[in-house]
Amino acid sequence: KTLLTAEKGKGMVVQGAMVRAGGRAVYELTITNQSPAPMQGFAIQFNKNLMGMTNAEALSVPPLPPQQSHSTALVMAYSPEKLGPAAQPGLLQVALKNAVGVCYFQDTVSLVPFLSEQGQIESAQYPAMWQAIPPSNQAVAALTGFTLDVSYVEGRLRSGNVHVLHRKKLQSGGDALYCSAKTESGVVVLCEVQVLAASARCAARSQVAGIAQMLPPAIQALLAPS
Repeated sequence: KTLLTAEKGKGMVVQGAMVRAGGRAVYELTITNQSPAPMQGFAIQFNKNLMGMTNAEALSVPPLPPQQSHSTALVMAYSPEKLGPAAQPGLLQVALKNAVGVCYFQDTVSLVPFLSEQGQIESAQYPAMWQAIPPSNQAVAALTGFTLDVSYVEGRLRSGNVHVLHRKKLQSGGDALYCSAKTESGVVVLCEVQVLAASARCAARSQVAGIAQMLPPAIQALLAPS
């Protein structure tokens, strides 16, 4: 998606997406010079955000002649100094500079790229942990647009590091999946995904309310047919 237009970027266009690759969150960026003059001296900075994420390395973009593009994969990492409230969950505010000046853009990212492969808790811990989180930190949402097959759901959740701890048959005939996930900053988020005959829903809880709010849309995206 386009994050910065040529008009707002003084001729610099930025397209990008946050993904998970090789066990790391990676910001895949393509920078295009649509100005009549060369661009150089690129650098990036992230504001404080709910996930506490920032770049783990310097942005590496060579000098760009007019009408040329460069794609890069910027590895991200957790930094306590970058942990802070955001105007909305998942919002990243970014400053990107080159020799012409500094431009600003923002991106709304999914929680999935920031979920660790080591997010599985012991199944026996789940009930007490769930009860210890205040109900005000719960986010509930309907899940739609996919085949209501619990095995499909389970596989898609696992692919996004939402770890299924336990599967339970419901009296209604559907299934409930009890899951855990953990952000790279160490925040645990728990969820129950119900897959019924004609509908599905997700309830998520975390000690960080904003992280709980990010999980249902992240699960919705995971379940969307690819």
